[in-house]
Amino acid sequence: MGIVTSNPFTVGITTAPTFSMPTVADELATYALWGWTPDTTLPAPANPVFDSAAGYTISGPDIHGDTEGDDVWAYLQAFNRRTTGRNGYLQRAQAWRNYYVNSFENSPEQGNDESFLFDHFYGWGLQQFGTQFADAGATAEALKICTTLHDWWAAGGRNGPGRTWPVAGAFDIAHYGHRGPSRNLHTAVIVADATGDAKAIELRDRLIELWLQSTDWDNVNGMYWVSSEQMGFYNVSPPLSFAAGDRAVSSFHIGQLAEAFFAAWLSPNVTSDRKTRLRAKIVAMATWMRANGLDPNVRYSSDELGIKGSGGAWWNYSLVPPVTTWDGVYTISIVNLLVMAYKFTGDTTFLSAPPPPAGSTTGPYSAKYCFNRGTKNIFGSTTTRECADNKFGHLVDTKFDTSTGSVYLYNNKGELQYTYLIFENGGVPTVFPSS
Repeated sequence: MGIVTSNPFTVGITTAPTFSMPTVADELATYALWGWTPDTTLPAPANPVFDSAAGYTISGPDIHGDTEGDDVWAYLQAFNRRTTGRNGYLQRAQAWRNYYVNSFENSPEQGNDESFLFDHFYGWGLQQFGTQFADAGATAEALKICTTLHDWWAAGGRNGPGRTWPVAGAFDIAHYGHRGPSRNLHTAVIVADATGDAKAIELRDRLIELWLQSTDWDNVNGMYWVSSEQMGFYNVSPPLSFAAGDRAVSSFHIGQLAEAFFAAWLSPNVTSDRKTRLRAKIVAMATWMRANGLDPNVRYSSDELGIKGSGGAWWNYSLVPPVTTWDGVYTISIVNLLVMAYKFTGDTTFLSAPPPPAGSTTGPYSAKYCFNRGTKNIFGSTTTRECADNKFGHLVDTKFDTSTGSVYLYNNKGELQYTYLIFENGGVPTVFPSS
């Protein structure tokens, strides 16, 4: 299948109408490039029509407990990827937009997530929705969310209240995990670029420096690890020992952090020095994940993984043998990260290298391999797959989570947010200049 439309990623995408999201035609062209064909035994794997989401409304959602992605963004981009059969996605995006604009401020849901350090606050989808449809209500709410985040960080963040900004170089920003501060940064980047708001700009630049100078960065392994305190909450068995050199990270947190760093790198308003350092962090994290992101036997990633002080990597589902169950969805979390590293370096082992042979203890686990493994996982199983390696069973934004009444997309609230970069130019992503 030829490429009908493609949207290459370039600097300054944040105010473009489609935000450079690869299209469904690009996704299908990518599968054709790989030699994949639809699995016709499964329901409508090739671009099913979604013209209506009648009755879909959002009222009092558990923002902290249920959401795991920016749902305005997810449904808006699903809409943007299509030219027909897409109105249901826009209705879903509109429903989330209406909730945030009309009900989120001062709601119990907002208050609950504030008590968890704003780790499920989203604003970039609202800003992009507002820009695309000239929706003043959406852009105003995005700015309110960004301002709330700014004022919380300016009062000390988790060190507050009543203090001042955390000090870059003396602060472990990933202490409780990466998703909160990465989502805060992602919001700040998009809102700052679109509005030029002084608080959004300050939040963006300070968070970039807090990340770039964070004391929890491991320069040897190229990864941000969580604190000893947070590692204890991961409830892995046997317990890990921070004192003995064990370290932990959540795979999808790293995926979300990569999105924030990439948005900042793409921004025309982030300094070249910061771009250079962000780029280096992305490549370093991808390098570690390329070697260690997947369990070498099961060939899936896990929700938590890390290093052992005694040497080697660990994955929480296989710390105690025998391995009888696995949630393979987390394998998709690192696809975009690996594609970013390819785009920054041109090293094809990040993008499409074949997997290592059986018995190998490390990768390379490329973006294509992780995509293949993750999108075809069957929850709980270590062996059963949705379809064969040379087939595809669904597009990345067409499966809904029936356990939530199909309110959310399936696989950690949607595969699109972690995988869209691999479809650029029909599976041939551009490589950025080296400087």
